[in-house]
Amino acid sequence: DGTVLEARIQDLQWQIAVTESGVRDNGLQVGDVLLGEIATSTGFLPHTDLATAMDRLTSSGLETALFEVRRGEERLDVTVPLARAPN
Repeated sequence: DGTVLEARIQDLQWQIAVTESGVRDNGLQVGDVLLGEIATSTGFLPHTDLATAMDRLTSSGLETALFEVRRGEERLDVTVPLARAPN
């Protein structure tokens, strides 16, 4: 959907941050930090856990991801539709 994520180290910890938001209604905003994916119970402690969560979501046939996000000082749950590759 055009959303761009960046894995970076801040305060000696890996973070996955949104640097570009592709679709206006996907719920993510530039600057959001992804903390985990709720449906798969995957926390993003090493940044590679994002790939693990996405594999679990797609293999289970789910149409959305439910991310725990830090937006400024707030923690929010954000539902994001999953993009599918054309067959």
